[in-house]
Order: sequence, then structure tokens, then C-alpha cells
Amino acid sequence: MVELKRFDLRNPDEMAQFNSYFIEYLVEVCDEEEYQENVKDMQDEELNRQMIAQTLSEHNPYYIMKILSDNAYVGFISYSYNESLHRGFVNNLYVRKDFRRSGTGAKALGLAENHIKSHGGTLMELIPVDGAEGFYLRDGYGASRVNANHETVYAKIDGSGAVTEVTVSDQLKNISD
Repeated sequence: MVELKRFDLRNPDEMAQFNSYFIEYLVEVCDEEEYQENVKDMQDEELNRQMIAQTLSEHNPYYIMKILSDNAYVGFISYSYNESLHRGFVNNLYVRKDFRRSGTGAKALGLAENHIKSHGGTLMELIPVDGAEGFYLRDGYGASRVNANHETVYAKIDGSGAVTEVTVSDQLKNISD
């Protein structure tokens, strides 16, 4: 069973665990310059305080979640929610190599979508890292707009090519705040 469990970044052990997992992710998706920038940001105490505050925020929260499969860590997903736009945004989705192509990433993404919907969200968006576009296309996402940084933003797309709303299911029991 796949479930999401929130990191408690106030706990130094949980922060160290997240940083370790995030570095695994960075090694796979970043060039050297971007990797070094991210590692430097991870060591910035003020940025860490801001990130922790945002994860604890009641309004427009930021979620950093462990992906667990049968209680074993297999990855993480981070996503945010904009209350005024009723829009969720997946910032990062990482599944360890040994657990890929098992449906784990799709299940985790579905849990995050349902979590956002439970807060009133009607749309989930993301910008896929290079090479991950096929995963998101298979999961019903498609290019929906271009942002101010000229990046293609993906959202759930229905068969006609229209952006679809995120739906809620009973999978919410698999998310622990």
C-alpha cells in the first residue's frame, strides 16, 4: 500500500532525512550548477526557517511528504496549494529507482491530487523535469499553458484536450498530516 506521510522539518532528524532524499533527487535531475545552487540553499538557515513556516501554514500550505510503500521509504513528493486560485502545484516528485515502473509514483501523485481537492482545490499543475514528461502524459496530464519563465506547465487533461478538475477519492485515508 502506498501512502504519504508529512515530514516534520522542525525535527532535526527529519530535516536531515529529507535533505538526504532531496540530494538523491538533485543528483538525478540537475546539472552541476543547479545542483550546487540547491545544495547551497539547503544550508541557508533563513531559507530553511521559511520553508518550515510554509509547511506549517494554515493558509496556502506547502506539503513535503514521504512516499511510503508497505511502510518503507520509496520517495517523496512536495506540493503547494493556492487557496485563492483553488490550484495545487507539484514541485517535486521523486521515486527511488528500485520502485519505479511499479505504479508507486502514479499512486503518490493521485494521493496528492486528492489531498489538494480535500482542501477545495480544483486543478493540479506541475512542470515536469526533463525525461519525466511521458510519466505525466500517461497519468492524464498535458501541456496547459506557458508560465512567465517560458516553462510549459502541465495539468490534468481529459480526452478532448480540456483541462479537467481534480477529483476526490477515499484514498485520503492514506495521507497523514
